[in-house]
Amino acid sequence: MPNTEIINGFEYTVEQVPNKPQWFRPKMVHGPLVRKRNKSQRDGKVKPLCYETGGEVPAGYDRGHIIALGLGGADHPKNLVPMMSYFNRQTYKEVETLLKLEFGKQQMVYVGIMIDYYSATPVVPEKFTIHRHHGDATRPEEPIVLRQFAQPREKYTIPNGIYDCLVKNQATYRTDYLNNDPNAKLTYFFFDIYGGPLGLSGISDIAPGKFSKLQRDCVWSLNCFNNNAGAQTGWLVSDATDDPHRNLNPKGLLDFPEVDHITPFSRSGTNSFLNAQLTSAYYNRSKSADNSGGGGDKAPSRESKRMKKVVVSYKD
Repeated sequence: MPNTEIINGFEYTVEQVPNKPQWFRPKMVHGPLVRKRNKSQRDGKVKPLCYETGGEVPAGYDRGHIIALGLGGADHPKNLVPMMSYFNRQTYKEVETLLKLEFGKQQMVYVGIMIDYYSATPVVPEKFTIHRHHGDATRPEEPIVLRQFAQPREKYTIPNGIYDCLVKNQATYRTDYLNNDPNAKLTYFFFDIYGGPLGLSGISDIAPGKFSKLQRDCVWSLNCFNNNAGAQTGWLVSDATDDPHRNLNPKGLLDFPEVDHITPFSRSGTNSFLNAQLTSAYYNRSKSADNSGGGGDKAPSRESKRMKKVVVSYKD
């Protein structure tokens, strides 16, 4: 394998993983950004370079793109590294957004990204140092340094729009669908009924695929609402009683919250809110790995006789 390779106009430099001569990892990427309106198709089967011979990306991590697809990056092993899920979806995404904004104001944005790895886990990046300039290499911007590590457990804050929907409609939902029980927890099915203002009406509960970002936001939000007496900010708790990481952490690792398909696609599972539960990344990935579809609680709405009536009437 050559030490450098040009992919989509970016030069990738790789190095051997210490003590693992057959493993390689990206060390540096540099080149001009390309603003793409239509992102390249993602291929979930492509592994980060360092995992091509070393198994799967572990629970709590995403296949993180060093150069975003929307900025000209490729869904290629050399452009992928394991990033903690919250780091990839929040911290790193904020920098990608910044680069997109800068690209919109300049004719050219040139970036160079250096990657340092943990010594104990040499295929997991510890630090990303992002250098960039706008057409003049003699006047670079101040470097952006990002470090990824699991942080202490934090509370989650429900987005205002979703919170307003919950507060406004919870009493009606409990009266109409939960036998007027003020102490009953709202089910995720709530959003099938009152999610219209949130833009959920076009989401299919039949076609397989991934839960949308809005669906995931709703599941996180209702979990927080139920477990914190209706407060807008509070702790997230796994819906699966046999989850070894019941206390979920939005900036954690194995305890990072993920929306799990209760019945997996391999067993005809769908993207319905009735097939959703919030669990830890460890639980979700472990369940996916053994492909058993077992473990954990069934959807609360399926266990409840009153909710079975709701489902029937809703489908009618």
